[in-house]
Amino acid sequence: MACGLDELCSIIYTVVECVSEDIGMPKRLLAKKPLDMLLKEMEGENRLRRVLGPVALTSLGIGCIIGTGIFVNRIEISEQ
Repeated sequence: MACGLDELCSIIYTVVECVSEDIGMPKRLLAKKPLDMLLKEMEGENRLRRVLGPVALTSLGIGCIIGTGIFVNRIEISEQ
């Protein structure tokens, strides 16, 4: 059974929407914006700027590695 990306996204969105209604998740968390509105927001001075430099990105990467190591270490200890 082959299906395109649009069909797959539609199926996933439908499943998530059904599950979210069962657990009481607000609909606005699943809201989607039209593409033309997103493109219009990208024009002009109001768009987000890239502010993470090399030091911040390196620090973020190191923090992620250390955090992951802590969780893996805990899992290994709990399995013993």
